Amino acid sequence: MKLNPKQNLIFSLLLLMISLAAHVSIFLGADIFPRLFDLFLTGGMVVSWLLSSRFLKQLHKNQPALPPLQVLRSNAPFWLPFFVAFVGLYAVINMGMMIRTNWAGSNLRGISGFWMFFFALGVLVSLAKIRQEKGIEKKHLNAEDTGQ
Repeated sequence: MKLNPKQNLIFSLLLLMISLAAHVSIFLGADIFPRLFDLFLTGGMVVSWLLSSRFLKQLHKNQPALPPLQVLRSNAPFWLPFFVAFVGLYAVINMGMMIRTNWAGSNLRGISGFWMFFFALGVLVSLAKIRQEKGIEKKHLNAEDTGQ
């Protein structure tokens, strides 16, 4: 089975939006999602991470001179790595605040930030992989046009 970064991009982006809605509803105390929905998002988070880690290895393999984080930054839109870092920092702070204050609401509040982080990371890695593949295709087309 060939891994498709476009499919992971759509999957991660869709679940990022759903996890954001779930996080906001949990934060506000509204219980709008079914009980087993948290298992679905957690399973999706694992799938997105597994695919993203594989794509990150492929990204680094195509640009071995750069460290993995630099490969991501060089192949993604300028703002996207900062967005993912912000969401990751927010997830850690959110979990810490939930633990420290013994928040009386759903215990899912702490994990919901990590759902958002891993789905945002999936978007970053998938988009970087797509853009790297397009860059490699352009180089091959240019080499064929010039006869190299």
